[in-house]
Amino acid sequence: MYPLDPQLGRWVNTQRYKNNTRSLNAAKKAQLQSIDFEWNLREPNRSWKKWHKELLAYKSQHGHVNVPQRCKTNKALGAFVSNLRSEYRKYSKGQNSFLNPNRIRILEDLGFHWVARKGVSANGDATDKVEVWHGRLTELKEYKEKFGDCNVPKGWGENPCLGDWVDKQRQVCFMDML
Repeated sequence: MYPLDPQLGRWVNTQRYKNNTRSLNAAKKAQLQSIDFEWNLREPNRSWKKWHKELLAYKSQHGHVNVPQRCKTNKALGAFVSNLRSEYRKYSKGQNSFLNPNRIRILEDLGFHWVARKGVSANGDATDKVEVWHGRLTELKEYKEKFGDCNVPKGWGENPCLGDWVDKQRQVCFMDML
């Protein structure tokens, strides 16, 4: 309840209830979404603004916001990005979602991809797996030139995806040898 204006608090709760039961008029729902109305107050542990700030920091560091679902450097952000895609599917079907047109626009302005692609290149562009593999191989050759070996640490700070890719190649090789 909203102690400063209990009547407004009841009205807001009614709008949420109507939305959850699909009895809220589409025009009214659109008006509420246009002002960033919060449909779900039980959003994942952090507020939208904090998640947005983390995405901006990730983009600043990596040049893109295509955070891998199993991101080694920030597992919570990877899970959040995966959740965003699920929420977008719900939103697209007219189901309850914490996304709204404003948040969608903000994410798209950052270069967010709503559909996870087959792979992500080093610069964050969605691409196919063959291109990604060859791109990682090129990065590994550059690493070897710089450091004299191919022992890229898993989750290596300079290029975490390369370290993870090298680890995966070793796993695949090991399985093929069994």
